[in-house]
Amino acid sequence: MKTLRHSDWGDALGVTRADTENWIRRPEVTLRTRLLPTVPGRARVYTKDNVTEFALIGALSKIGCPIDDGAAWAEVIMDEARRPSGGQGEYLVFPAKDFGNGGVVNELVPNQLSALHDASPNLAIVSIRVGAILRKVDQLFQDAGTKTGN
Repeated sequence: MKTLRHSDWGDALGVTRADTENWIRRPEVTLRTRLLPTVPGRARVYTKDNVTEFALIGALSKIGCPIDDGAAWAEVIMDEARRPSGGQGEYLVFPAKDFGNGGVVNELVPNQLSALHDASPNLAIVSIRVGAILRKVDQLFQDAGTKTGN
């Protein structure tokens, strides 16, 4: 199983080491991926699932999404990406600050956006390009394999 240190992925995905360690330590945050054991004095290593989860949580936290809600969305997105049909969409969209009323879509279609507006009093719509995040994580792990021979 390929693993990366935070220094291999944090800057590329916009997630600081402090954020990652904070999310790991917070009891109210339910991470959906299992972290590998670590020992003092050695850099923690992360699996592809760990990195994907933290990258998605990081993107959501930047728009004000509570961390535990971000972890729940990360689980939904990752589950969809694992489907044999490749069901994961390109965008996560929802009314601003209404983190429970959204979904993952392949395109930003006006009818879908109108439905989101109708479901919320908030007229601002937020989108995160989750497909790009997943591709970036894939590329980081692919590049790591060519550098280390993994």
